[in-house]
Amino acid sequence: MNKITNRFLELFYKISQIPRESGNEKKFADFLEMFAKENSLECYRDENNNVLIKKNGNKENNEPIILQTHMDMVCVKKENSNHNFEVDPIEIVKNGNIISAKDTSLGADQGIGLSIMLLILESSEITHPDLECLFTSEEETTFNGAVNFDYSKLKGRKLINLD
Repeated sequence: MNKITNRFLELFYKISQIPRESGNEKKFADFLEMFAKENSLECYRDENNNVLIKKNGNKENNEPIILQTHMDMVCVKKENSNHNFEVDPIEIVKNGNIISAKDTSLGADQGIGLSIMLLILESSEITHPDLECLFTSEEETTFNGAVNFDYSKLKGRKLINLD
């Protein structure tokens, strides 16, 4: 595997350690704020735990692009599992080239998008225009985050959803 693929997987494993059940995204929003701070990126967080992280582009055409995904996950577990989605991390199981979770859902539908966005945000090697990375809350239940986000915070006119 190459350096970018390895880092992508590291980020996926890292986010899997943070509980992010719909309506319980505070810890993940805290993580995103710390991530932005550690990478010297502009960050905005609202009362619904939506997080917007902005990064200046490193190419000539810098018309901002909005990347968006939600941070919450579908929380399903096997009948005999004691997993508590409010506090327990997802236990990742790797079998060759297959990644799954032990006795629970994996959270890959948005976990992939989250990992891609974080990888681009922290990388100095990936060429991109100005980025506005929007992480919304409660997509799996009420869409509360997307419905109540203050979209005047965005300048981009093109959005790519990475769900």
